[in-house]
Amino acid sequence: ITPDETIGAEAPPVDDEPGVTSVRFATLLPGYPGWFWTVSVAHLEGEEPSVLEAELMPGDDALIAPDWVPWADRLAEMQAQEAR
Repeated sequence: ITPDETIGAEAPPVDDEPGVTSVRFATLLPGYPGWFWTVSVAHLEGEEPSVLEAELMPGDDALIAPDWVPWADRLAEMQAQEAR
């Protein structure tokens, strides 16, 4: 899902729930500090491991966009501040 040169050092794995572990690698993509390439793997007794999903996920220090606020709400807030 990404070129080899965008995959950085391995990070500690995360046990999401029983039977599912996410292995993580720092991303080297510009603009994504603190994000990780994450591969979730199912490992059930008596079965071969199976990849559930692979994705780019934010870590605790990742820069992420703020929650979206509808324009009408932002306009109402600005108008309330101007009225003060």
